[in-house]
Amino acid sequence: MKKNLNISHANKLLLHLGAWLIYITYVYLLNLLTNKELNPLYVFVYVVPFIGLFYLFLNCFRIAKKNIYTGIFFVIILFVVFSSLAYLVLIKLFPYLGIILITSSFTVKAFLQSIILEYIKFFTYALLYHIIMELIEREKRIQKIKEEKHILEIQKKEQELKNGELIQKDLLAQKEKIQYQYAFLRAQINPHFLYNTLNVLFSQALLLSEDLANNIMKLSDLMRYSLNNVETENMKVSLQQEIDNLKTLIEIHHLRFSNSKFIDYTLNGDTENHLIPPLSIITVVENAFKYGELSNPDFPLIIKIVTTCDSIHFICKNKKKKNTVEILSNNLGLDNVSKRLDFAFKNKYRINITNDDDFYTFDLTIKK
Repeated sequence: MKKNLNISHANKLLLHLGAWLIYITYVYLLNLLTNKELNPLYVFVYVVPFIGLFYLFLNCFRIAKKNIYTGIFFVIILFVVFSSLAYLVLIKLFPYLGIILITSSFTVKAFLQSIILEYIKFFTYALLYHIIMELIEREKRIQKIKEEKHILEIQKKEQELKNGELIQKDLLAQKEKIQYQYAFLRAQINPHFLYNTLNVLFSQALLLSEDLANNIMKLSDLMRYSLNNVETENMKVSLQQEIDNLKTLIEIHHLRFSNSKFIDYTLNGDTENHLIPPLSIITVVENAFKYGELSNPDFPLIIKIVTTCDSIHFICKNKKKKNTVEILSNNLGLDNVSKRLDFAFKNKYRINITNDDDFYTFDLTIKK
């Protein structure tokens, strides 16, 4: 249980006044036994100087904490000054004013004994008070240190918890990255075999047809792009690389469908100074080729890429084929894109997908 040791100055003043009032009453009642005609005012006048002496002693103790010899010197000087003033006031001034506090016959020896006893008594009072206050202050400092230590321990535990959470998140992110790279690489095993096969076919096709060989090379380049970027540092490539291979993909589809697919392709802005995860645009466009109705010139596949100094905006919109069932791999591919973007940009990207009865729109915005 914590103790509240803090006392306001006003309450402290009231405590002191109350204590001195009780003390003055005690002195009056004690002396009333030997002097029935004792005036309470005389007792008050007699005790007040000693009360002042009490507080002067406290100052001497504060001085002694810094320098013991200086404190002792002030105690001695204080005795000399106080004794002299007491003699002048009690023996000379008060009798002259008709105030008689000393009823017995006056002797210097008896006076000094009385003053020394009172001096020692109030010195003892002040010393006890000083010790008690020092103990209270010490307890307050200990309590404050304990509270600060407790706060530091709480902060330390909170920091350790935060560090543990950060380490856990970092380990989880690394694990997800490794799993992603492994899954991505595993998914490319068959295309890798196809890539090597295409190189052989390219060499043989050169003997038959240059156009055939060039088309095989385009497909081979696209395979190379998808394979070579599996372990790209930070899992990013330049936007220009992605666009170059996007163009290759479009050319291959034109070749495949004899230019029967209609595409409205727009590119605005700088593409060299932007990075994106590899295949993030190509996957979306490939999805449109796979599930879109692109044979109507009134509803072409719309591919729009606009860049600024700090953003990339990509839109892919296609008319949907009628009477087709959405295939699971469609969602898996787009989920893969979303995960790669999340890993690369965290909360600095936004995907809006509109999937109605007739059209499918993929809208991606990336901020640096």
